[in-house]
Amino acid sequence: MTKFKILLCLFASLPFSRACVTCSLSDWHQWSECSKSCGGGITTRQRSVCCPPEVPYDTCLDSLCKGTVTYNDTHQTAICNDHCLHGGTYIEGCTCRAGWTGRCCGIPCGDQIHGGNCSQGCECAEGLKCDQNSGQCVLRESVVKTKVPNTTKDSAQFVK
Repeated sequence: MTKFKILLCLFASLPFSRACVTCSLSDWHQWSECSKSCGGGITTRQRSVCCPPEVPYDTCLDSLCKGTVTYNDTHQTAICNDHCLHGGTYIEGCTCRAGWTGRCCGIPCGDQIHGGNCSQGCECAEGLKCDQNSGQCVLRESVVKTKVPNTTKDSAQFVK
């Protein structure tokens, strides 16, 4: 091997030793850590656009590389950790099997007595209903109509 070839190999192996072609793309950087441990998270990765050192990066992207490089050329997003616990299924989020709840289906429903959890897959015991605001089992309310004394109007009272 000649001295020229040896020097060329050494020069090419040094980081940032070669000038890049304006608007060319670097290799992809590593994927980011997943945003969630289960139940579907997001991970992203990026790569850089080569710009001349004397031109500010934003100027390079907005003028020199405009129409050549798009956002999708430099950014990727993927779903990660799209698994659910206790036999739950994942379709844009976990759908839990009966008896389990939570983002990853890792929370047992329990006995579902008054004050118990009744969100996503947990049903209340007989005589109770799920309060959609609190996600807890509450007593069913029945409406009883009564006459208000000395008026012709009906009044509704809630009986627990």
